[in-house]
Amino acid sequence: MLVAISGCIAASSVYTPDQLVAAAEGLVGKTVVVQGAAVAYSITCTKMVCTPGQCCNTCGSPLALAGEKVKIRLRGSFELRGIGCFGDECTQACYPLVLGKRYQVAGTLLDDGAEYYLDFISYQNVST
Repeated sequence: MLVAISGCIAASSVYTPDQLVAAAEGLVGKTVVVQGAAVAYSITCTKMVCTPGQCCNTCGSPLALAGEKVKIRLRGSFELRGIGCFGDECTQACYPLVLGKRYQVAGTLLDDGAEYYLDFISYQNVST
C-alpha cells in the first residue's frame, strides 16, 4: 500500500529519527518527514493468569520509527483508526505500518515535556 505524502519530498528534507532528535528544538510544531523502520514503542499487557499455552492478556503498543539510537513515537489516527499495535501476549497486529518494514512518515513534531513525538499525517513505503 502506498499512501502519498502531499507534495514532493526532497531528499534533504527527510530525517532519520536520530537526526530529528538532534535538530528537534527548531522543528517543534512543524511538519517533518522521518524515515525509519516501524517498531513497537513499548508493549504493555494486562496481567491475568492464563492457562499454560493460552494467550489471555490484552496487549498494545504505540508505533514508532527506529533510528540507530532513538525511536520516534507516532501518535494519532489514520483513516479513522488509532495507529498502534494491538493483540495479546502471543500475537499483535499493527496499523497502518507493518513492523520491521521501512517507511517515510510525515507528521507534526511535538514535545510533551518528556519526549518528542510525531502527530501522524501520512506515510509511504520505502524500498529496501
